[in-house]
Amino acid sequence: MSAVAFATEKDLPGLVQLHETCYPAWPVYPAIWYQAHPTLVLREGRRVIGSTSFSLSFPPSCIPHDGEICYGHGISIHPKTRGQGLGRLLAEARHDAARDAGCKLFVGMTWPSNAAMLAIFAAQGLTKHQVLIGAYPWQRGEDANGWMFTGSLR
Repeated sequence: MSAVAFATEKDLPGLVQLHETCYPAWPVYPAIWYQAHPTLVLREGRRVIGSTSFSLSFPPSCIPHDGEICYGHGISIHPKTRGQGLGRLLAEARHDAARDAGCKLFVGMTWPSNAAMLAIFAAQGLTKHQVLIGAYPWQRGEDANGWMFTGSLR
């Protein structure tokens, strides 16, 4: 397996396949999404087995902070390679890339039953702040609501 790297145009088919495997109910617009957001990948040979992306922006008014923030988008790990710490590896690489871009605060979100992401957020020392009702409309019940987390990138 290779190290975490920024995605290239050659990764686009693999990113789409990974996304469709991990999030079948969530449509993806690869030509827009992966080119509009910095995206990190993990490869096994030429195959993309993990990815994450992020946005850099100024904080919304609901998050008091001075400076730019990194909003972390989903971490996707191919089901056959889960349980090996690859999600944590991508999460740390995402923090490093955001720090290198000058961000001071990380904002992430997940649904209540996503134990793997909750464990990653806990390991990174992030604080749970609020519930966003209906953030994940393709999920059922409580999982349709997003839990927002923040933490320093220093």
